[in-house]
Amino acid sequence: MPSIRFANVLLETKPRALSYPTMYYHTDQLITPSGENGEWTINGAGTVDFTTYFNALSVLKLQKYTRATGFALHIDVKSAGEVTLTQTCADLPADRFFPDLDRLPNWRCTDTGPLQEDGGHCFRYLTYENDAPLPL
Repeated sequence: MPSIRFANVLLETKPRALSYPTMYYHTDQLITPSGENGEWTINGAGTVDFTTYFNALSVLKLQKYTRATGFALHIDVKSAGEVTLTQTCADLPADRFFPDLDRLPNWRCTDTGPLQEDGGHCFRYLTYENDAPLPL
């Protein structure tokens, strides 16, 4: 089956995006574009959530209205001291690529949250720390 890129996470510098950043992301720290290469920087330790109006991917709607059979999420983290992941237990035809932090040097799991349930789907939060983050 062919693979297509359906969408990218949108981070724009247009006036609309700068005036209404919560349409694109939620964060507890300032995030800013860092040059012409399309990368953005979180200024200090913080949380960024892309499940917003422009960046959410509705897998259930895509399954209902398209012939899509699988989905993938690819995230690259250049440098971070701590990362919190949401681990889901959903049985959906989806795939993801996120580096297996358990297999990477310098990363260690420091907290495994309890299993929770919402709308019939279970999930938990995992916190990893990087003992030697690379400079940006």
